[in-house]
Amino acid sequence: MASAKNSAVIFSEIFKRQIIPLLQAEGLARLIVPRAELNKTFLPHNVEATRHKMRGQRVAYRGPSHSNASARYKEDGLLEHRVLSLTYVIAGQIDFPCGKYVLHCGEGYWVLLPPGVPGSDGSRSFTEDGGACDTLSISPRGRGVHLWIRHSRGAQYALLPGENIFIPNGEAVQFLEVISEEIMAERPHWSEVCLSSLLALSFVVKRELEIGRFLLISGGLREEEKNADGYDPVVQAQNYIKTHLNEHLTMERVARSVHLSRAQFARLFRAGTNQTFTTWTNKQRLEEAQKFLLDTEWPIPTISNFVGFRSASYFHTFFHRSMGITPQEFRNRKPGHKKEMIKQGLRR
Repeated sequence: MASAKNSAVIFSEIFKRQIIPLLQAEGLARLIVPRAELNKTFLPHNVEATRHKMRGQRVAYRGPSHSNASARYKEDGLLEHRVLSLTYVIAGQIDFPCGKYVLHCGEGYWVLLPPGVPGSDGSRSFTEDGGACDTLSISPRGRGVHLWIRHSRGAQYALLPGENIFIPNGEAVQFLEVISEEIMAERPHWSEVCLSSLLALSFVVKRELEIGRFLLISGGLREEEKNADGYDPVVQAQNYIKTHLNEHLTMERVARSVHLSRAQFARLFRAGTNQTFTTWTNKQRLEEAQKFLLDTEWPIPTISNFVGFRSASYFHTFFHRSMGITPQEFRNRKPGHKKEMIKQGLRR
């Protein structure tokens, strides 16, 4: 039976001697992000992709609500995930399935599988034609990250004792979420943000391993590991909304941030708050707008835009309907009356 100390050494050495130095020296030059259609212009140097004929049909996954899978291609050994996964090639040559392609790359490369792109369901080896490779994979699970090492030798593969761990750390999850959002949206300077986040993730994981803050896993993740640190998807979603109010928030985006489907998220959010996603989000925006009206001299259209309302006219209408007065009338109230107005508005 592997000890926790041995497990920490195995994983931390990979981060210390391979992952962190390569990221610092080469940035994202070895990062592969599969797309629906692949050609050489999308692939880093020394990476090949061969077309793979998919035999099966997409079937919606009927798993538990906390599952990261949304669909299965059983005949192809593929799963479509709601969250990203990162796979790092420790040694050898990997043959990595992703949708209708198989990626071929060597040691030191990363494969970042975005949400919605079919990838391995874990039932098959990562090598073809008698090859060999060792890989380290990272994926978010609740309030932590799941890391495991896979040894592929030809058609055979193995997960060894002590090489399958769970780290209960919310920061690590946030770094993965940032990487996922930046890559999918391709915002300005997304590559610099992703590199910084991937480096930060690596250092956080290395630190947690060194201080022994991780759990060994035998078999699948247990419920306490999925819900480590009291993870509650509704509370997590509320925190996400509050920190992204000034952005375009859709139910799909917030559901993805807590690893749920849109339907699952809508049901759980309403049960947990007694409000719809839109109602709750707009109330948070209203509360933030009131604070800015009280504490700043910003123009009202600026405040409206900053807290995420789609237009100044909609903000004016929503504010008046919720508070009984216009934003300007609220701002003009005497200081002693303003706090009471906020309380009255939030109780509605």
